[in-house]
Amino acid sequence: MDRWRGLNSSSVFKRIMFVMLFVGVFAFLVLIGKLFQVQVVAYEEYQQKAVSQQTRNEILTPSRGTIYDSNMNALAVSATVETVCISPNDIRDNDDPEATAQLIASGLSQILGVDYDTVYKRATKTGSYYEYVKKRVEADEADRVREFINEHDLAGEIFLVEDTKRYYPYGSVASQILGFVGTDNTGLYGIEYAFDETLQGTPGRIIAAKNAKGTDMPFEYEQYYDAEDGDSLVLTIDVVIQSYLERALDSARENAGASSAVGIAMNVKNGEILAMSSKPDFDPNEPLTIQSGDINESLSLLSGDEYTEALSLERQKMWANAAISDTYEPGSVFKIITAAMALEESVTSLNDNSFICNGSKSITIYDRQIGCWKDNGHGVETFTEGVMNSCNPVFIEVGKRLGGSTFFKYFEAFGLTQKTGVNLPGEGGGASTLYHSESYLNTIPISLATSTFGQTFTITPIQLITAVSAAVNGGTLYEPHIVKQVIGADGTVKQTFDPTPVRQVITEKTSADLCYALEKVVSEGTGSNAYVKGYKVGGKTGTTVITSTNESDEKKYISSFLAFAPADDPQIAVLILVKEPTTATHSGNMLAAPYAAEVIENTLQYLGVAPEYTEEEFQSLDITTPDFTGMTLEEVELKAKEMSLTYRVVGDGEYVTDQMPVIGAVVQRSAEMVIYMGGSKPSHKIGIPNITGMTLGGIRRLLKDSYLYIRAVGNTSEESLVLSASQDPPYGTMVEAGTVVTVSFIKDTSDENIE
Repeated sequence: MDRWRGLNSSSVFKRIMFVMLFVGVFAFLVLIGKLFQVQVVAYEEYQQKAVSQQTRNEILTPSRGTIYDSNMNALAVSATVETVCISPNDIRDNDDPEATAQLIASGLSQILGVDYDTVYKRATKTGSYYEYVKKRVEADEADRVREFINEHDLAGEIFLVEDTKRYYPYGSVASQILGFVGTDNTGLYGIEYAFDETLQGTPGRIIAAKNAKGTDMPFEYEQYYDAEDGDSLVLTIDVVIQSYLERALDSARENAGASSAVGIAMNVKNGEILAMSSKPDFDPNEPLTIQSGDINESLSLLSGDEYTEALSLERQKMWANAAISDTYEPGSVFKIITAAMALEESVTSLNDNSFICNGSKSITIYDRQIGCWKDNGHGVETFTEGVMNSCNPVFIEVGKRLGGSTFFKYFEAFGLTQKTGVNLPGEGGGASTLYHSESYLNTIPISLATSTFGQTFTITPIQLITAVSAAVNGGTLYEPHIVKQVIGADGTVKQTFDPTPVRQVITEKTSADLCYALEKVVSEGTGSNAYVKGYKVGGKTGTTVITSTNESDEKKYISSFLAFAPADDPQIAVLILVKEPTTATHSGNMLAAPYAAEVIENTLQYLGVAPEYTEEEFQSLDITTPDFTGMTLEEVELKAKEMSLTYRVVGDGEYVTDQMPVIGAVVQRSAEMVIYMGGSKPSHKIGIPNITGMTLGGIRRLLKDSYLYIRAVGNTSEESLVLSASQDPPYGTMVEAGTVVTVSFIKDTSDENIE
């Protein structure tokens, strides 16, 4: 028994040892498998987790490059702000994570004006060391967050990261050119979008080691990778000229009751865009806000999906740069290009008097009559007179002489079959425009006839002003551009955008002849409201019907004017479009020309182009009345002679005691001042009469002996059709004696239909 008992014990022991060995080997194999899975199969995953637990990786946002105008005025700048972040993992490691999360959500929601539930949700998120609460926090809010962190000892749970925010110091000025950036500081429209890669820069990083508690270790364990700030841009835009243009567009749109207005000012000698705008526009500091009260009122009547869709559409419209994106029929402004073709090909000349206008012209084959805006016709005309009169029959005849192939050759040479290449996004033209092919112009006579005066084809405003600039600058077509330089963060010039001549389209002789004829349009013809004292202005009116697919729709128009100056040595060109005016007239001479003249005058004076006044113009110039009070009569005489002023004396005192107009009033030099030598001007208030719709002579007669003065602006010729369009102060205002009433004059061409 003992022997068997011994054998049994030995057998059991061996069995136990075998089982233990098997279990050990199995456990070892499992451990080896797990180690293989961790260290080989899932190596990257666990390495990332280790890095997340042992380091904090913060992104440093680079400063976006500045956008300057041509005189280095900052149009778009980036300022330092901060992003408030929280670390959910650090919150969870706190002694009371729930209470800490609630404290953080409550405090930050109050300081930053964010939703409590949103902050709480992010504070309790698992597996995260970085959740942002609010981006681009200004200094005052950031300081309050720091106070909150210090007060509650939350340095690991809440932290701030330096960031940048885009500002546009001039508000809505040049907004469609500049565009704007999104919440991630990425350009979304305009220059911000087109040059986003240049402006954006390269982000940096801070990689800081953390100890077992999850807090940052000393700085020697920190790696810092500098952010590289973006490059800056210098534009060809001049913010002063831009302001002139935008002010003119606002006035044109308001006075015409128009839906929108578009304008471009260009240096004709090199293709630089000096100003460009569409109204209404927006403030890029608040790009989602619609500023137009009329549009907001219309939107307020909508709800649901209809409201959302309409809001989106209105935003897209106000963001779009219509000066380069929208196509339209240019109308009679295009006669500038047709005239250039005709003069270059010698199918006519300035003094060619072979043209007869009977009020319409028949197109053979179709036996269709195309009318002139003047129903009874202009009679026998020279070509120059045909340009001055904007006479359709003259241009139809010129087109016939040119032929379809030659017309198309120049249409193409002036760049009207392709995009201009302006360095802005969203340009129309090219495939997006409609124009007649060479074969169509040759086989369908009416297409050639209507094309000569700018109808039945479409181009963009930027295409038109670029082509006209070539026609008047000596014949060279330039690629328009709006960016002048790229400047590095260190201030060095990294790239320069030089003027790019595309081709010589016409000769200098043809260009000079054309300028002569177009100056006559303003000085004697249908563009009289573009007249500017002291400068020779050339230009052309245009009026077209906006084509509608519904024949029952009321006709809508685009009234336009393109002006350039000085006509004998062109420097700048200005194009103004007034879309869908609600006034009784749609004459480009009335609705667009005065505002083109305003921009021309202000810009030339700003650029230092010296005016050359006739004697009559000199006497009508504005002056600021000096202070004569206390002077003797001899001193008055000397001062008046120095300023070329006329005056009359009332009283026989020794010294001047009062005067009219009042001191510092802006009045025309020809105005007769009243000098009181003892006594004073009348003390009673005077009511301003209604003087709109009157001639300059009629207003002078009305105001004679009224103790009121007139300052005439605009087209101030004595013609019977030149009438006052507005007055300031308005009718009925009670003013003191010696007040100056500023009156704007334009020539009434409301009887001129589509030109």
